[in-house]
Amino acid sequence: MKADFRATAEKVAAKFGCDVKCLNKCGEQNDGNCFERCHCGQGVITVKETFVNTYGIVKREYGDIQNLSESEVETVNEAIQRF
Repeated sequence: MKADFRATAEKVAAKFGCDVKCLNKCGEQNDGNCFERCHCGQGVITVKETFVNTYGIVKREYGDIQNLSESEVETVNEAIQRF
């Protein structure tokens, strides 16, 4: 039963991108930081930057850009600078 558990744990750890040998050694020591220390999660979740259509957002929120008041233009510029 212990061998089956270890084999299953190794498969799951590998799917989570863990260094399986590290996780086995760390887990035997009952260390609660094993998941992070053994690089688990790498490659499982990726974050990609996406293109932001600033013009489209401004048009949707404020309408036609040419019709904005001076204060609305300032508000939009401040928002873009913060972004």
